[in-house]
Amino acid sequence: MINFKRRKGQGALEYLIIIAGVLTIAALVVYFLTISASSGQGRNIAANCQNAASQCKLKLAVDQSADCSAMCLDACTDESKGNVDIMSGTQLTTANCRTTVGSACYYCAHGNISEIYYGL
Repeated sequence: MINFKRRKGQGALEYLIIIAGVLTIAALVVYFLTISASSGQGRNIAANCQNAASQCKLKLAVDQSADCSAMCLDACTDESKGNVDIMSGTQLTTANCRTTVGSACYYCAHGNISEIYYGL
């Protein structure tokens, strides 16, 4: 004779393992979607920064003494983190945007579009 109690318990355990696997996969999907959404925000800031650098380059072509620091600070820093530059990770102000070498704000304020990338 077959012991049916043992087989029923084994089936329930298998269902619990399958449910645990499905929940693990769902958690991983949510995790990776969250990561890609946050990195996408940084890429948008980089695109905005490059656009601002392009506008600044045009201003500087007309007037070499033009100051694009305020525009570049708005475009090249993450305000949610307290005006942290997207490349250097340093906190910037309008006063030090143009002088902080290696920051996206610096390159933007000097019209160097190709030097700007998302560095976080």
